[in-house]
Amino acid sequence: MIATWAAYAALMGCLVAAAACALDAACRLVALPGRWVWSGALVLTVALTALAPYRGTTPTSQAPDVFAPHALATQATGDAGSVERLITTFRHLRGAIAKPIVRVIAAAQHTVPASLEHALALLWLAVSTVTAVIFAAAYARMHRARRSWPRTELHGIRVRLAPASGPAVVGLATPEIVIPRWLLRCELDAQRLVLAHEQEHLRSRDPLLLALGCGLVVLIPWHPAVWWMMARLRLAVELDCDARVLRLGAATRSYGLLLIEMAGRGPALRLGVPALVDGSTHLQRRLVAMTSHRPQFAHAYGGALAVGAFMVLLVACDTPLPTAADVSNMDVASAEAAATRAQMIHHDSSLVFMIDGARASAEQAHALGPDQIARISVVKPGAGGLGGKIFITTRKAGDAAARMVPSVDDSAAAREIGLTRRASEPGSRGRPGLLVRPSTDSPKRFRGLFLIDGAAADPSALSTLDPATIEKIEVIKGPAATQRYTDPRAANGVISVTIRAHSPGR
Repeated sequence: MIATWAAYAALMGCLVAAAACALDAACRLVALPGRWVWSGALVLTVALTALAPYRGTTPTSQAPDVFAPHALATQATGDAGSVERLITTFRHLRGAIAKPIVRVIAAAQHTVPASLEHALALLWLAVSTVTAVIFAAAYARMHRARRSWPRTELHGIRVRLAPASGPAVVGLATPEIVIPRWLLRCELDAQRLVLAHEQEHLRSRDPLLLALGCGLVVLIPWHPAVWWMMARLRLAVELDCDARVLRLGAATRSYGLLLIEMAGRGPALRLGVPALVDGSTHLQRRLVAMTSHRPQFAHAYGGALAVGAFMVLLVACDTPLPTAADVSNMDVASAEAAATRAQMIHHDSSLVFMIDGARASAEQAHALGPDQIARISVVKPGAGGLGGKIFITTRKAGDAAARMVPSVDDSAAAREIGLTRRASEPGSRGRPGLLVRPSTDSPKRFRGLFLIDGAAADPSALSTLDPATIEKIEVIKGPAATQRYTDPRAANGVISVTIRAHSPGR
């Protein structure tokens, strides 16, 4: 679980970081602050990571509706409006992004031994603890150093005078401006610009915002995207501060020369501290931001970037952690109810239940718990027929059959309904390396292997099928699925759809 959780968190963090990058660019185009973009991206990444185990499971009392009429409905006719087109675009985007997520999750599930899960959890905790200790020690060192620096006034502003540290703002509850002694030898205009910059940090409570970012990094310190977003938050804090100083009337040329001059000295305190100069790379970006001119259609470009960023964020928020719970919780009653709603069968006295090849009553079938069921097959009645048939294979019988002859043609259900040879060929038992992205249309998001006549397909393909052409839908769970199919997604269950042999286009 830890490996899967970490892989999911890494991918979601990268997705959020990409969206934040686009949103930050949009904010710069329309002269809006970018600090809230990156602080929000950090919060969202940590929230998605923390909530992933709860968003990816299905309650035992609510089995997934794999035969949902929503998935079997025919496509709507007529021209779609702008909202419908936007929803369609979003679904395509979600599907395209979900596919690599499923690949990585599947790799994590099948390459990391279960025996390492406990060790990975301890490693995560250890790295977080070490990171927290480093951050706490750095803040404690700054606090002790600040108390030893004398207070003085510069241009009517109370500051701390440090031997070499600064210019910067130090402190959380009571932040103070710290300036180095060498600043007293600079020109008065330079001193006023430095103080104006640091006062903007004070007014915006930037030390508290950066401390919050450090705290979020502690929760998932192994995540590269989280560290990158923290660095971008530091840059955004300085860019926003620069923009406010320039709006107060500072000359761009004088302010830029001041930054270049200060860069050679460099602040001695950096961790969680807003400082006038913070690295050569950030300095270059700040100088470019001050001298760049906004394009002619800045608001249009910014709006387009914002829309794209929000769509990516919606995909990240709407993508749950893939688990095996969706199919494993399916019982006979839920399969029967879902198939009835989809008009696969008719709920009446003519409905036939078969358990391990023997006819059984509805009460006997409903008495089976989800943990006892390896496979459920729902077969539609023939033309003019009533009822239908539900074939149930228990885990004990299914495992025994798989050990003897792992072919679907040898099951009692397959012999009775005459399953086509195409679905029983070796090439149809799950293709190695072929992964199916999670359903983007089904309300319960089936995340296992989906087959149509033995060929791997996307679950959304059900929307293109006429329900009248579907002969059988089979749900396979647990070891019975992984023994029959080599596709890694079979660990999350298999849904196999069989089309009538005389259906059009076959």
